[in-house]
Amino acid sequence: MAAVSASARPGVDDAAAAGGDRWPRARARGRAWTPPPLTEGMAAASSSASSAERGSVDCKHKSELHRARTQAKEEMPDDEEQAVAGRGAPCGACRMLRRRCVPGCVFAPYFTADDFAAVHCVFGASNVSKMLERIELPEQRRVAAATLVEEAKARQRDPTFGRVSYIRILQEVNDKAREQVDAAREEIAGSSAPWPRSSPFRSRRVSASDIWFHIHSLLPLRDSVHFACVSRTFMCFWKCHPNLIFTEEALGLKRNACEKGDIAKDFTSRVDSILKNHVGVGVKTLKIVVYNHYNVDANHFNSWLQSAITPGIEEITLFLPTNYRDGYNFPCSVLLNGRGNSIRYLHLTYCAFRPMVGFDCLRRLTKLHLYQVCITGNELGCLISKSFALEQLELMSCDELICLKIPLCLERLSCLRVTWCKMLKVIESTAPNLSSFDLFGDSIQLSLGESSQLKNLHVGFSYHDNFVSYSITRLPSIVPHLETLTISSTGETVDTPIAVDRFLHLKCLKIYLEVDYLAFSPAYDYLSLVSFLDASPALETFILSVNHVEEMEHVSVYGYVSPMRQIHGLKHHRLRKVHINGFCSAKSMVELTCHILENATSLESLTVDTIFNEVADSNISRCSVQSTGECSPVRRDKILEARKSLSVIRSYILGRVPSTVKLNVGEPCNRCHVIDV
Repeated sequence: MAAVSASARPGVDDAAAAGGDRWPRARARGRAWTPPPLTEGMAAASSSASSAERGSVDCKHKSELHRARTQAKEEMPDDEEQAVAGRGAPCGACRMLRRRCVPGCVFAPYFTADDFAAVHCVFGASNVSKMLERIELPEQRRVAAATLVEEAKARQRDPTFGRVSYIRILQEVNDKAREQVDAAREEIAGSSAPWPRSSPFRSRRVSASDIWFHIHSLLPLRDSVHFACVSRTFMCFWKCHPNLIFTEEALGLKRNACEKGDIAKDFTSRVDSILKNHVGVGVKTLKIVVYNHYNVDANHFNSWLQSAITPGIEEITLFLPTNYRDGYNFPCSVLLNGRGNSIRYLHLTYCAFRPMVGFDCLRRLTKLHLYQVCITGNELGCLISKSFALEQLELMSCDELICLKIPLCLERLSCLRVTWCKMLKVIESTAPNLSSFDLFGDSIQLSLGESSQLKNLHVGFSYHDNFVSYSITRLPSIVPHLETLTISSTGETVDTPIAVDRFLHLKCLKIYLEVDYLAFSPAYDYLSLVSFLDASPALETFILSVNHVEEMEHVSVYGYVSPMRQIHGLKHHRLRKVHINGFCSAKSMVELTCHILENATSLESLTVDTIFNEVADSNISRCSVQSTGECSPVRRDKILEARKSLSVIRSYILGRVPSTVKLNVGEPCNRCHVIDV
């Protein structure tokens, strides 16, 4: 709107003063709008009004002036009219800045107090004022102000991306939609059936809404909420989101030690709000992670589980804090009435789980993980005896278990892992297809049945001395079809005996020895491990890892006057790969290495690493390949022993290596393992 010339405005004001001001409200406010240019008639009226001070005002001119003022008021924009309607009160922006609102305030027509608070927080009042003053047209100013408000509010919601976050989400969704459409077209073109068997759209006609819903279900919960702000249709998709992941990260809670109480309240309120607005159908995954400082009441957990566990749910994960172990019972009732029939994965921690006799709600369960869960052997039997689809069972620190029985009906069970169950004494399994078994803890009685098909066994008893000797004397009869055997031992006081039975199918043998001389004899004969090689005619890979926890006290090959021992026995025709991790100058270890070089006729590679690594690999890892950029710290005595071992390798081993064998020697790191001698 054009501004009035400097010569015209005083005339109008003088005439108003003489003839009685009919705009006292606008003049008192110092309005921020500008009247239109005066026409010839309006100019004449203004000239006549200026002579009214001398007492010669003409009535006709008064009426023309009144019509001009009425026309200007009708053409005033709505937002400017609201800005001058307060009879002297400051505008929302000035009220927020706590300053006097002057006539012609640039903020008055465009901002409410709440909007300006967001704009001022992000951009600053002075910057906003400069932006608006550079724009001449009021309509463009209005658009610019609205844009600033939207951008400021978006920045408050997402300080990193602002409004760009919505664009990014839409672009990702659009890309996924294009991929889905392209895949659908390829399937339709390449097959008579439009959708594969695993597709959720196979049994019905597919619409665009179905594809959008499927893409929306792939988004994380937090992005799904942002996405729902775009349209009402996407809001409906969010209310049917199939993956309810309730963690601090998923809910957008920033962990701060000073605000733990606030985080706990926000976590509870947000979970309540999401479940209250969710339609209650279509949930596939439920994951709840709660920390100690949350102090969530047990009734909240029961309410959440009751709302989220509906027919069709497939995965349930409940991570509770340690103090809930003895005080919270997982409600088995939420799995009744068909709501547990579709569950395939169940992971519970720090709670009590008490299924009763006749409990058959988990018939499709394929994976069961229980960590620090109070459950007896009979209760676990009631749980798994009807879970005919069970494939993996993992029990860790379930201290109420005394006897674990795996029934014959679990024909699909292939993986079993039992770790640190302190009261466990017996494990009996008749599962016909069990192929992988990990067992750690105290010494127990193990019975796997005559028809056991176990292929992979990793076993270690923490307080069982001479476990290597136990393994070679007992395991061949318990697991006759074993192909991979991993043994962990912390105490060996006697040498490995000669085996009576044999591992006829064993192809990979891994032995981990943690040498603590309180439970490990300094005189242990590493050469006696040849008994394992003789008892395994099909052995192809042998890995020996030795970790010296304390200073080494073994009998070194240095200064030993007697000749190197040799064992004349079987040849190891199939042995191809040998790795000694933590090689030292012990005479018996040097003798074991020389024996392998002389009797392994098909040997392809020999790796001797003088520094113990947690992961034994023929590609010896040092700081150049570590993700942290530096090697793990090593004690001084170990570095000195490693240097001595290198000299032993040059003196006793290097000359015995055949030309067909690749020798890999691991030396101390030139950067991380440098010490002053």
